[in-house]
Amino acid sequence: QQMYRPEPIHSTSMTTFQMRELEPQKFKIEKIFSAGAVVVQRFSEEGPTHVTLANRTLTLIEVKDMDQLRSVQNPHTYDNLEFEWIEGNTVWNTPLGVDDLRKKKSFFYNGYTMDETQDDLMEAVKTNIRKHVEE
Repeated sequence: QQMYRPEPIHSTSMTTFQMRELEPQKFKIEKIFSAGAVVVQRFSEEGPTHVTLANRTLTLIEVKDMDQLRSVQNPHTYDNLEFEWIEGNTVWNTPLGVDDLRKKKSFFYNGYTMDETQDDLMEAVKTNIRKHVEE
């Protein structure tokens, strides 16, 4: 099924690993750099091209030894890696009141609106990781 896309969208991303060779054929990752960009020029609107850039650097702070390898209990196996769109949860043609229309909706599948504080987001991430591990 072909999707109709009214505006040209271009995106790119790149990830680089900075590694140190500990011995032949054995490496340690010290840093991970990632960058991405999305460029949109809307046909239906006058105005500028919209550009979003994102860069991040992840630095290994410490390495801890594991007592033993732990296996995942009751793992869930996926047969595809398709992205799950939030629109799958949307109920169409439902009567809405004025308050419903004014209510801020999340652009993200996880429900966050990015008005949350950094502490609240970190706690939510920790809770979701804990739930995932315990499942």
